[in-house]
Amino acid sequence: MRTPSSSTAGTPPGPSASALVPPPTVGPIAQPHAGGPAGKPPLGDADSFRAWLVVLGSFCTQFTTFGFLSAFGFLSFTIGEVFDVDPTLVSLVGTVQLGCMFLGGSISTAMSEVYGTRAVLAVGSAIWVFGIFTASGANTYWELMLTLGVLCGLGTGSTYFTTLSVIPQWFMRGRGWAVSLSTMAGGLGQMVWALGGQNLLSTQGWRNTLRVIGGVGVFLLLIGIALVERRFPHSGKRRSVLAFNLNLLRTERSYFFFAFGVFFYMLVLFTPFALLPLNAQVEGITDPNFGSTTIALLGVGTAVGRFFSGAVSDRIGRARHIQINAFAASLCMWLWPTSNSEQTLLTFAFFYGLFTAAVFTAMPLVIANQFGPTNVGAVLSVVMLVILPAGTASAPIVASWYQDSGSFLGPQLYSGGMMLIACAAWCVMKDKPEGNFGKPPAAGGAKPPPQGDAKPPASFVGLGPAATSFSSDAQHRQPGHGEPQQQQQQAAAAGPEPPEQHGAAGAGTTTNEDALSPV
Repeated sequence: MRTPSSSTAGTPPGPSASALVPPPTVGPIAQPHAGGPAGKPPLGDADSFRAWLVVLGSFCTQFTTFGFLSAFGFLSFTIGEVFDVDPTLVSLVGTVQLGCMFLGGSISTAMSEVYGTRAVLAVGSAIWVFGIFTASGANTYWELMLTLGVLCGLGTGSTYFTTLSVIPQWFMRGRGWAVSLSTMAGGLGQMVWALGGQNLLSTQGWRNTLRVIGGVGVFLLLIGIALVERRFPHSGKRRSVLAFNLNLLRTERSYFFFAFGVFFYMLVLFTPFALLPLNAQVEGITDPNFGSTTIALLGVGTAVGRFFSGAVSDRIGRARHIQINAFAASLCMWLWPTSNSEQTLLTFAFFYGLFTAAVFTAMPLVIANQFGPTNVGAVLSVVMLVILPAGTASAPIVASWYQDSGSFLGPQLYSGGMMLIACAAWCVMKDKPEGNFGKPPAAGGAKPPPQGDAKPPASFVGLGPAATSFSSDAQHRQPGHGEPQQQQQQAAAAGPEPPEQHGAAGAGTTTNEDALSPV
C-alpha cells in the first residue's frame, strides 16, 4: 500500500477521486448519457428485492399491452362481419398496430432517457387505455383503425419497449432470467386474451369484450407504473441518441450486423400470423375456433421460449443463444409446408412461437452485452426505426404473394431464407465479458472474475458516476476490500511494493485505486 503523505499521516486512506468518478470517456463509444446527474446514487442495489419488483411491474405491463396485440387475431372474423370488410382490410388494422408499436417504441425509449421511465410509461398506458375504450364505441371501420390500430399500437410500443429497456440495469447475476420472466408475460397474455376473448365474444359481444379487457388492463398498468423505474436516474437533459447510434455504427462492427440481422428477421417474423388461418382453411379445417386455438398455442410456445431463453443465454452466452434460435426458427419455416393437418399445424405453431420468442427475448440481452446495460434504451430507440418498415411490411408482403400465386410454398421458403440471412449476420457477433455466464475454465487456467465484479470494457466507460452497471458497485467499494481473488494472489506473489516518495507515486506502482479505475 502507498505510504500516506505527511499531510494525511495518521488518517486511514480513503478512496481517491479516480475510484469514485470515472475519467472522461475513452474508447470508440461515447454514451448519450451515463445514468443520472453527477452525485445521484442508483435507486437500488443490483439483484435486490427492488429489482424483482421492477420485473413484476414489467410483467403486468407486457401481459396487458403486448399480450393483447399478439392476440389480435381472435377479433379478425368479428371485425370483418360487423364492419363488412374483406380480410385484407381486417389484417390492415393489425399491420397498422404493429407499425405504430415500433414507432411508439422508438419514441418512448428515447424520451425515457430524458423524462424518466415512469412518466413515459404513464403516458403510454393512458394512450392504450383510451384507445381500447374508444374502440369499443367505434361505428365505422376507420374509427376502429384509428383507435385499435393507431392508439393501441402507440400505447403498446410506449409501454413494452420502455419496460424492456429498464430490466438489464437492475441485474448483474441472472440478467437473462429476469428478462425472461418479464417478457414471458407477452406470451401468457396472448394465450389468456385469445382464449378468454373468444369466450367473451360469444356471450358478451365484441364491444363489451374490449371493455372488459380495458378494465383489467387499467388495474395491471397501474401496478406497472408504480413499480417500474430506472435504476440509474435520468439526467433530465436532452441528448442526441441518434448521434450516439451513428457513432456506434462507425466504431462497432457488431452494431451494423446486429441491426442488419434484426431487419431481415422482422421482415418475415409475422408470416405465420398472416397465413396460418388461411392455411388451415385450404387444408380443409372447418372448426371456427381453430384460429383462436392456433394463436393461443403460439402464445404458449412464446411463453415457454421466453421463460427458458434467459437461463440458457446465461449459460451459453447471449450471441450464441440468438444465433441458435434464429437458425431453429428458419428450419421451422422450411418444415411448415409439410404441415397439412390440425395436429401438425398446431405443432408448428408451438415450436415457431418457442424459437422466435427466444430470439426476441435475447435482443435486449445482446444489446446489454455488446453496448452496455445503461445503453439498452438508446440502442433500442434506433433499432426500432430499423424494425418499423420491416415489421410493418411483413404480413402484407406474404399476404399479397399468396393472393397472386395461390400457393403458400413461396412465402414459406422466402421467410425461412430471410431468417437464415439474419442468423448469418448475427454469427459475426461475439460475446463480451459479462461475468455471469459461460462454463468455468479448466483447472490451472485463469479464474473468471466473481459475478457482478466484472470490469467494464474501456469502450463502455461513461461520463458520470453511474456509467455502467458493470462499474457502479465497484465505484462505492473501499480500497483493499472486495478485490478479486486473482488480484490478491498476484499481489502476494509479487511481494511487498517499494515505498513511494512523499507527494509523488512511485513509477510503475499499481494501487487499489488504480485497479478500481475504469480506464
